[in-house]
Amino acid sequence: MASLSSVGISGSGLDESLITKLVAVQKQPITDLNNRTDAIKTRLSTYGQIQSALSTLRDAAAKLTNPATWAGSKTTTSDATVATATAASSAVGNVTLAVSQLASAQTLAGPTLSGPSATLGQGTLTLELGSWGTDGGGATTFTSKSGTSPVSVNITATDTLATIRDKINGAGAGVTAAIVTDATGSRLTLSSSQTGETNAFRVTVADGDGNSGDASGLSQLAYDPSSSA
Repeated sequence: MASLSSVGISGSGLDESLITKLVAVQKQPITDLNNRTDAIKTRLSTYGQIQSALSTLRDAAAKLTNPATWAGSKTTTSDATVATATAASSAVGNVTLAVSQLASAQTLAGPTLSGPSATLGQGTLTLELGSWGTDGGGATTFTSKSGTSPVSVNITATDTLATIRDKINGAGAGVTAAIVTDATGSRLTLSSSQTGETNAFRVTVADGDGNSGDASGLSQLAYDPSSSA
């Protein structure tokens, strides 16, 4: 009696490569589906990132519309000794400070002499920082600057204009000396080292010729409108 028997692929007479191709064709829809799934996942991820960014932007924009964001206005100044400022909750975003007048340094010019090697005579110069003003009667007054003291500079009979300049600059009195030379000659100029009302100065002289109030000798460098002499 004939009976059924199991026959392997090798015995079927079919080409194994053909079978492999047929199996691959059968799997292709699944492969395509997997590829589409990956593409969709990528799109969903990108969409999620965009949605997150939009959410962050929306939250930031919401803060700008909140009055409390602007209520805490803050003011700054580069030099509190020059200007200070405060801001209320209704203050605008930008404020420009207009400067109507700049602080200047007091400057004095001495007599015109023949040159930097000219002499003025001996005596003592006293330099004092402070501020100028007027009293109730309109007379000029001088108020010494707090925390400073007058500085004395001794001048000998042989000290030239250049030497006097150097002595004043080395005295640390808050006054800077310089020599200005033009066609008419040379003059000693004195200027406050710092600007500001309280950095003005006066110059008093103890002239070696015994007369500190005349217009000769070292007295020519004196400057004190508040003096009654």
